[in-house]
Amino acid sequence: MRWLLSIAAGWLIGTMSHAQDPPTTMHGVFTATQVARGEELNEEYCAGCHEDGYFQDAFLAAWRDQPVSGLFDLLRATMPQDSPGLLSDTEYADLLAYIFALNGLPEGPSTLDPQTLDQLIIQTP
Repeated sequence: MRWLLSIAAGWLIGTMSHAQDPPTTMHGVFTATQVARGEELNEEYCAGCHEDGYFQDAFLAAWRDQPVSGLFDLLRATMPQDSPGLLSDTEYADLLAYIFALNGLPEGPSTLDPQTLDQLIIQTP
């Protein structure tokens, strides 16, 4: 009987800790509309300095397991290079959605919200 209680307790603890895992970028946390807006912003503000492919693979892999807010804050504080902070928070979130899409992350029904990025962890396929 004790072994049955031990198994049940272990399962319950494992289920509870899994239920508390933070959401990740693998869970459809941005929309196709955001990606389209981000692509336009990239063409206007980023492509002049960053060549095609700059935001793919190694770029996002370096941020793996980090909160999205860290990357968001870095972009906002340093880009565009000639005028950091020029864009609105929503526009920086749209750029992030575009970067995520470039890296094969799934779109979904949720909008990438600048107010909740500290609760979202970067994961890649």
